[in-house]
Amino acid sequence: MLTILKAHSLEFYVFAAVAVTLTGISKSWFFVGLGAITVAIIAVYVSPLGAAAAMLPILQVIDCLGLWA
Repeated sequence: MLTILKAHSLEFYVFAAVAVTLTGISKSWFFVGLGAITVAIIAVYVSPLGAAAAMLPILQVIDCLGLWA
């Protein structure tokens, strides 16, 4: 796991943080269309398949927290 984290630059993590924030905003029904561009934002640094694979666990955690609340 740590080798995966070290494999990307700081810019990747900044873009990923922005994508996660946009996903959270779109899941709360503010700016609903922003959720569609989160994979494209991460795909700037990794392949689109890798971006979708990176977003899937994040989306699952967001949904589980929403169900718990």
